[in-house]
Amino acid sequence: DVYKRQIIYSPPLFLLTFVLGSTENSLVASGTATYDVPTKIKVSIIGAKGDLEEHNEWGLRLIGEILRSIGGEFTVNSSGNTTIDNEDAIMNNWTLNLYGMEIKGKSFSVIYRGEAYSISYEADKENFDAHIGQFEEMVKTFKFL
Repeated sequence: DVYKRQIIYSPPLFLLTFVLGSTENSLVASGTATYDVPTKIKVSIIGAKGDLEEHNEWGLRLIGEILRSIGGEFTVNSSGNTTIDNEDAIMNNWTLNLYGMEIKGKSFSVIYRGEAYSISYEADKENFDAHIGQFEEMVKTFKFL
């Protein structure tokens, strides 16, 4: 797999990448899934909005507000506490419905040295399970340098 810095345009996911993090600091891997919805794994870095819990709630609320404003729906199906490279983290499983597409995602939020990292995987509903195992293995090996 080739990983490179890039902006991937694919409504509505481009909107979320633009709003929540600088694509300049995003490491993105992309393939094409059914209905031309990209299967993406990305790491975004932005300034933390409070502590870890506050930042996570802020991000989820912002995504929900943006999607509702354009006729979409964002649902967090489950959340839990975990760690990434021995740092406290929050995991979210979510579903996004927009323009007749259903996209599933799993993301992790962690704050390290005042910066909030979002590590996420998203794919259309039919292809989500195809790469979730690879994503989870990548998250296990994530290290702060």
